[in-house]
Amino acid sequence: SNKSIGLITFSKRFIFIIIFLTILIFIRIQIMGGKPPQMPEVNNPVSYSNDTLTRVLTHNYIWSKNCELLVYPEYLSCDYQYKGIPLVESIEDKRNINSLVMWISLLIIPIICRKIISQVVIGYALLIITFLPASNIFFYVGFVVAERVLYLPSMGYCIIICLLLTHLSRNNEQLRGALSTFFIIYVAWNLRRTLRRNEDWENGLKLFESSLEALPGNEYLYWGLAQNIPLEDKRRESVLKKSLEINPEFDKSFLSLAELYLHQGREDEALEFAKTGVTLPRVMLQLWTKMMNILGEIWFRRKEYQLVLNVCHHVLIRDHDNVQALLNQANVYLMIGKKKESVEQFEKILKLDPNHSGAYNNLGVYYQEEGQLQKALDLYKKGSKVSGAETDKAFWNSYGALLCKMEKYKNAIKVYDKALSLDPNYEEAKYGKKYALNRISKSKP
Repeated sequence: SNKSIGLITFSKRFIFIIIFLTILIFIRIQIMGGKPPQMPEVNNPVSYSNDTLTRVLTHNYIWSKNCELLVYPEYLSCDYQYKGIPLVESIEDKRNINSLVMWISLLIIPIICRKIISQVVIGYALLIITFLPASNIFFYVGFVVAERVLYLPSMGYCIIICLLLTHLSRNNEQLRGALSTFFIIYVAWNLRRTLRRNEDWENGLKLFESSLEALPGNEYLYWGLAQNIPLEDKRRESVLKKSLEINPEFDKSFLSLAELYLHQGREDEALEFAKTGVTLPRVMLQLWTKMMNILGEIWFRRKEYQLVLNVCHHVLIRDHDNVQALLNQANVYLMIGKKKESVEQFEKILKLDPNHSGAYNNLGVYYQEEGQLQKALDLYKKGSKVSGAETDKAFWNSYGALLCKMEKYKNAIKVYDKALSLDPNYEEAKYGKKYALNRISKSKP
């Protein structure tokens, strides 16, 4: 019979989907080394909750949030981590209504469409099975909500909606007209939303501003917005401080403010934020090392060499090959007369990071002071070809000084021009170029 043929066809399709998705999940698990993914708490806070009720309620709300994004994608965000979606910790939380609506809808649609249930099940299979790897059921994933995981489930959603509207309007002309009108308006609205979202992705500034409209209480989005505001713009500081109002222990903003104040020459404020940042209870290692190195840089400028060495010691205990800590340490050795140790550190840095123009520069300065000008020149020639030198004005300035010392004034002018192209107001490079030009003019008969 036709029903038997339809059931067999459906069964074949359903089995194919199950096998295909099982293979995909198996491959994914093998890529991860047979272990569930490891992620910091901020990426998926619910995975760190010890309360069973909180986990159940939050997961249900997150699933309902994904359904909402499929049905009504008006408020979209590029990131949902940190406090983008707070945990649902009690039955009284109003967000449980969203979860209830989701389950009622998922149960009612098959009842309404029971006459075409085999086709509806295909839609449900595409909707649910393709979402399972991101559902936190089998293993925790490294995100709260991610719009990208809805691409495949959206096919199931489209099938379900089309089947539902078709079934409802099959024997009712008036209802068919109303539903057709609704469907056209719905598609047109989604098209408009797509065009608007494309505009959001034109640049980082627009993207994070639009995301904050969806999640105004997310500290990470304020931090991301600040990264797209120029350093000279006063808004950058205020936006970073806004993120700290939301989360006073947000390590990324402590680091960004310390870097901003250091760039602006506000060393006391940079020192304060870096000191506080390294003592945060849940600071990430990478951010901790950066803030420790800022402390080292500031204390080096203030000639507090023992404090610099202490900072470097603590950083290198936790990160043996931290290039910035090795650089700070090498610079201190150079200043206190431990030249052999300094050279060894610079050479180690270049092994770890062959593109580190600062190490080339400092080694070149050392060999200049030792009178080994040709060796210094060879280092600068080699260093000038690495990518790090492209934005390192100090490297080109020191290179120009060496060329002047070797009386290669024409070459020195070219090198000083490179430094001035990076910073037209760089006084040392201006003076060096002027000196080279004077020496050339004096040498003419």
